[in-house]
Amino acid sequence: MISIPELSDDPSCDSESDTDTIFRLHQNVGTTCTDIVGDNSRQDSGVCVVNVENLGGRQLVGAGEIRWIRHYCSSQRMLLVGEGDFSFSASLARAFGSATNMIATSLDSRGFLLRNYKKAIVNIHELRVRGCIVLHGIDATEIANHSYLGAFKFDRIIYNFPHAGFCSDEPGESQKRRHQLLISLFLKNAKEMIEERGEIHVTHKSNGFFRDWNLQGLAAAVGLRLIREASSSYKYMGSGKTACQRNVMEAEKRIKHYSSSHKILLVGEGDFSFAASLATSIGSGVNMVATSLDSKVMLNKKYNEAMANVSRLEDIGCTVTHEVDCCTMSQHPKLMSNLFDRIVFNFPHAGFFFTSESTPYVIDLHKNVVEGFLRNAVEMLTENGEVHITHKTTHPFNMWEIEKLANEVGLGLLDEVPFFYRDYPGYKNKRGEGQRCDQSFPIGKSSTYKFKIMN
Repeated sequence: MISIPELSDDPSCDSESDTDTIFRLHQNVGTTCTDIVGDNSRQDSGVCVVNVENLGGRQLVGAGEIRWIRHYCSSQRMLLVGEGDFSFSASLARAFGSATNMIATSLDSRGFLLRNYKKAIVNIHELRVRGCIVLHGIDATEIANHSYLGAFKFDRIIYNFPHAGFCSDEPGESQKRRHQLLISLFLKNAKEMIEERGEIHVTHKSNGFFRDWNLQGLAAAVGLRLIREASSSYKYMGSGKTACQRNVMEAEKRIKHYSSSHKILLVGEGDFSFAASLATSIGSGVNMVATSLDSKVMLNKKYNEAMANVSRLEDIGCTVTHEVDCCTMSQHPKLMSNLFDRIVFNFPHAGFFFTSESTPYVIDLHKNVVEGFLRNAVEMLTENGEVHITHKTTHPFNMWEIEKLANEVGLGLLDEVPFFYRDYPGYKNKRGEGQRCDQSFPIGKSSTYKFKIMN
């Protein structure tokens, strides 16, 4: 219920009793001042009284340049659930420079927050100054039916470390069921509140007892599917949607054959400098998954700049996965639920042998790697997706017959484009093996071959 009453100037509104969930928010929406008061005296404690000149069908709108932090951008409409001292919300607002597209909520009353969290009042004040709507007394299991929240649709609904509370005398299995019920009801509510291509993010501990909560199973039970798990943050979307879809709100950016709107999989990265070049050029890595055959430990040993590149990628939202074999990648647990618009493998190679690259046996080994990659890649493409292989075109590398290998798995050549280092600032190809593993090799004449599924 939304009403437009006369506002009281009673200062007691700012000093709640222990059980009060009254809050007052002043925010500038254009030139209009919005006052939102949750009144606990009403039978429905979730009712918000709104005083505004013309709220009507107000939509949350962003302002200024598009800014990113990890999986989130300033143009996304966000609902944050179960906030503690509102430090996470404040962190997002600080990174964006504005919070006009955010609603941040807590289960606790404002009075409880101010008594129990040292920085709560500072964070809430910062959020309000930046235009965020802050709500208290909001139950994560009933958000879809809330009289105010239920009027909105969101691009991102976020719940960090959901927990049903502590009870030391309760058996472990009973505790787990309570936590699972909380998450299940939250997900059911959140599903009703996300836009068509929106996402629900749950950040959760992933070890031991917490892994047994089975978030993916709970999500599937209410019709949501896992997009990917990144640093223990689970991202879900409606089961009727393609896993690679996302709501692209920022201006599209491009570098050569790649766009910020493409869902990109990079295979066989060396020190991740190519992935870092792409992500930096398009301004974000949220649509990218970059993989290496090496383990993280081995990368650190082999390449001086690998960890710096990985850290840089993760900072701008890229998912980085290690120990991914290009010949079995379609079955990798972190990749198998995804489809991609571009799958990229630069200079595939089976390794170095104590014989010439022109030896038929060595050529066959290389061809086996390429064939295995292509066979897996074709299963991971979107309808209009492309597979890109960058490869030397001189002898003996032209003996690999890459186009023929692609045809055999149902891919046709769309284009062949000369490859130049200068097109990808910061990219450094690597030998990958031996004492000179961190050194580059001469690429000579090379091309990027673009393949597409044949009709």
